Amino acid sequence: MMQTNYAALKDCVLSYAGNGGIGQAEDLCLRLYVGGTVHLCCEWLTGRISAEPAEMAAVWEEALPERLHPYLCPAE
Repeated sequence: MMQTNYAALKDCVLSYAGNGGIGQAEDLCLRLYVGGTVHLCCEWLTGRISAEPAEMAAVWEEALPERLHPYLCPAE
């Protein structure tokens, strides 16, 4: 599941990055973010974490590495 999510999010990031692509640091942040959010989602879906959907959405948004904001939050 992580590889699929990583590939999808990387495609999104690259669409904003243009021809220059992204550097290794951005790619590592992307991998870390995807790994953490996939793990957290699985914990939540299996009932090991009790939280409302809005709480989970807020956590995922707050956990987004600043280095990825230009690509995933371009309006900010």
